[in-house]
Amino acid sequence: MEDILWGLIIGFPIGLVLGLSIWCCCCLMNQKTCNTNIKTRLPIQVTGANLGTGANSDSTSTGQESPRTSGWSIYMIQWLEGQIKRKNVASACRIPNYAFKDLQSATLDFSTTIGKGAFGHVYKAHMETGETVAVKVLDENREPLRWDLRVQIALDVARGLEYLHYGAVPPVLHRNIKSSNILLDHSMRARVADFRLSRQEMMIPHPSKLRGTFGYLDPEYISTKKFTKKSDVYSFGVLLFELISGRNPQHGLMEYVELAAIDVEGTGGWEDVADTRLDGNFDVKALTEIATLAYKCIINPISGKRPSMRDIVQTLYWTCSSRNQTQKVPDRAEEPCFELDIPLSRERSFTELER
Repeated sequence: MEDILWGLIIGFPIGLVLGLSIWCCCCLMNQKTCNTNIKTRLPIQVTGANLGTGANSDSTSTGQESPRTSGWSIYMIQWLEGQIKRKNVASACRIPNYAFKDLQSATLDFSTTIGKGAFGHVYKAHMETGETVAVKVLDENREPLRWDLRVQIALDVARGLEYLHYGAVPPVLHRNIKSSNILLDHSMRARVADFRLSRQEMMIPHPSKLRGTFGYLDPEYISTKKFTKKSDVYSFGVLLFELISGRNPQHGLMEYVELAAIDVEGTGGWEDVADTRLDGNFDVKALTEIATLAYKCIINPISGKRPSMRDIVQTLYWTCSSRNQTQKVPDRAEEPCFELDIPLSRERSFTELER
């Protein structure tokens, strides 16, 4: 019995030491394998020129990551380790950066005009690297949108959102309604675009990562991280005030609206919010109705008290109908308004038209 006891006392530490040794050896082998995999990935060109982007390419067999992420990830690792200077990081996205004075010199002070596009002139430039490129300069001297076009744009966008909320099966939440995501075609009809953040509506909203654009986000969504149809309604309300005032939500639009709302009495008083570039060329009654509607979309911190997109479409439709009957303009509200996520080659967002 005494021999067995001594055997246990001596054997237990020896077994423990052997077990730890085997475990350490396994860890070293795994680390060596990981380092080998990293080394096989490093030769990938960070510019993405030689990455296999085909749908049938087998990235696993070559030890390469997805071409969408591997080049940038490796580039950032090298940058963080000090192997690459900060000023060259832009080349990882294949978008070179040029100083304005360099472009000014390459275009001979913007005198080498070769054409005019939808948003400005195009100039021929000879870069110091020997390349000949085209430089496009945006025109900031465009006429502001007429009031009747702003109302029609609002109706088109509202009908698009109404379709997403009530026509699509299952309903869809856009989650990123803003002016730069509204495209205008040759007839100045508005289309809702950019559905990257869109999600199907859940019967029971669940918390999600905060996504969207500052200035358009529903305060309730910011606090609860639960996005609903009424969150799209809030964003649309901000968009309405942007159409009315010509002000950017990221540059104090809501503060401006709140100050104006103090002087609003009954069914009047919203004229002070109107875009000064309109020079008073707008229907005061229509502006009051639309501004009142927009205020209902944003004033209630409880989303359930906001109007639905169906209610919004009806209000805007009758506003357009009244205007058309007064001015004897053919009514276009009966035409279908459908969202196009793939814009036509010459479609423009109305924020670009406002520049």
